[in-house]
Amino acid sequence: GSGKTIYLNKDNLNKGIFGYKTIPNNLLELDLFNQKINWTGVKDIKIINDKIFISVTKEIKKNCYTISVMSAKINFDFLKFEDFFVSNQCVSLDKEIKAFKYFQGYQTGGRIINYRNDLVLTVGDFNDWTLPQNKNSIFGKILAIDLNSKKSKILSLGHRNPQGLLLVSDRKLLVSTEHGPKGGDEVNIIKLIPEDSQIAKNYGWPKASYGVHYDVVPINSFTKKIAPLYKSHKKYGFIEPSKVFSPSIGISEIIKYELSENKNSYFVSSLKEKKLFKLTFDNDFKNSNIEETLEINERIRDIIFDEKLNNYYMYLENS
Repeated sequence: GSGKTIYLNKDNLNKGIFGYKTIPNNLLELDLFNQKINWTGVKDIKIINDKIFISVTKEIKKNCYTISVMSAKINFDFLKFEDFFVSNQCVSLDKEIKAFKYFQGYQTGGRIINYRNDLVLTVGDFNDWTLPQNKNSIFGKILAIDLNSKKSKILSLGHRNPQGLLLVSDRKLLVSTEHGPKGGDEVNIIKLIPEDSQIAKNYGWPKASYGVHYDVVPINSFTKKIAPLYKSHKKYGFIEPSKVFSPSIGISEIIKYELSENKNSYFVSSLKEKKLFKLTFDNDFKNSNIEETLEINERIRDIIFDEKLNNYYMYLENS
């Protein structure tokens, strides 16, 4: 929520020296961060070619928020961020308990990856259950945004809050990790649709989930119709998750386990459980098994791999 940009020397970091430098930027001038609201701020960061991209929550009209993408040309003296992708759609802070229209600013998504000439962005549902199944809405979706034209298309829909995303380029698929409701965190396999196709796959939320509603949710005619949480995806025309964590682990990022002999082996990080889960898929990516867990004892927000140094770096919350 501070908008601070820092960079550091990895060689020093591996010697145990955490020294960093700050790069000034214009983010605070853009009035993006409301310090009274914990959930505003930068959600992810990605360098593509000579630009740095960030996803950030943005108030586009009074008390109405969306997830947007900004970019700046890499410059170690000053980073001038400008809008790259801003939808005119937003979710209002207004609440309606009967229909459980109950804004949740933590369910934003915001993970960014690069695929060919697209920036791929996950967008959460902000807890508005009417939006993930609406094909005219960006919420509860994974979007592909053309880096040149900035036009977007929906790669998949029916998501709640996907906060991890991995490209498996040789298989032309994405692996997405998604926060479920009470229980039911998911790992989903998303086949990248051909460029000439407009058929996006549907992953079911809020119609189907292996989790259950939180205790505060009223079970009434609205919730039964909009969010019945069927315990089968396939039966109702949706794609089954490859893996379900029940109870939830507070799932965050997913990354390839580079040192494994099994090419379909990955690490899944967690917030609530404070662990890394070694997850191995079958050849079809339809089923997966947890082979090992590693105790980290900190909430893991992000994890990346450095090919040069053969190291993983984790971004931990508590310490």
